[in-house]
Amino acid sequence: MEGDKQGGFTVFWADDGLDTGPILLQKSVDVDPNDTVDTLYNRFLYPEGIKGMVEAVDLIGDGKAPKIPQPEEGATYDKIWKKKEVAKVSSVNVKFAPGPAAFMQTQRSSVKAD
Repeated sequence: MEGDKQGGFTVFWADDGLDTGPILLQKSVDVDPNDTVDTLYNRFLYPEGIKGMVEAVDLIGDGKAPKIPQPEEGATYDKIWKKKEVAKVSSVNVKFAPGPAAFMQTQRSSVKAD
């Protein structure tokens, strides 16, 4: 994955910004030098993402869900979009995903991949 040492995901509270709401929980994993988007998705993101959503719902239901402010320093989308392998493999994943799999909006247009 182009030299990344760790990957992961964040479950956050929605607000008016783009992925700017307070953090509810985060999970991370070490990235193997041979990992691809597919191997990382199948090994970690899919199974741990399901567990993470269940954990988030339980925390909310129990009244114990934190709202940790996200730091603005270091926040960017640029790094991921510059990775050619990520863009190439993700387009294949989107092609075979059921239902509306992805939605992207730019300043000029909106694209929905079914």
